[in-house]
Amino acid sequence: GRALRTGRRTRTVPAGMRRALEVRDQHRCAFPSCTHTRFLDAHHVEHWVDGGATELDNLALPATPHLRA
Repeated sequence: GRALRTGRRTRTVPAGMRRALEVRDQHRCAFPSCTHTRFLDAHHVEHWVDGGATELDNLALPATPHLRA
């Protein structure tokens, strides 16, 4: 539905899309071999400022420690 595709209207991930992302990724960090299941942030694979859409296929759930590197 619409909650799974906001396109370029906003870079904020709506709650419904976030829940679908968590289910798709089984509540786990997107980084290989990472076992984090908490402190996950929804982020664009192709950055929104570079033209990436806010859509499920363009989102990942990296754990916070990976964002500081």
